[in-house]
Amino acid sequence: MQKVLVENNADGTTLITINRPERRNAICAETALMLQKAFQDFERSSTQKAAVLTGARERSVFRRR
Repeated sequence: MQKVLVENNADGTTLITINRPERRNAICAETALMLQKAFQDFERSSTQKAAVLTGARERSVFRRR
């Protein structure tokens, strides 16, 4: 299972989801590196204009409403 999911949308938004619901989306060293790469890729993009950080599932530190 991927710990970080990235969805680049046609409207110029990037949705970055921490996908560790079993750990309430806590950020470990591996997840931190994956987040860093996701944000670096976002910064390099010429089409993506906004990034949203969220977490998987209902019971999490970060969650989608």
